[in-house]
Amino acid sequence: MKRIFDTQLIGPFAAMVIVALIVALTTERFLNPGNLSNLSLQVSIVALIAIGSTIVIFAAKH
Repeated sequence: MKRIFDTQLIGPFAAMVIVALIVALTTERFLNPGNLSNLSLQVSIVALIAIGSTIVIFAAKH
């Protein structure tokens, strides 16, 4: 049974959270609405490509 808090998963996630906290605390423009809008737009584009790639990979295996 796979553990939820696997060390291969929690390590990169913790590093991402730490970097985001450091940047948010040291800059005043990181958490403003314009930057958060840009970040969400960029993440959504990458997420759509990743979801599409995953569907293609799963479809090729069946």
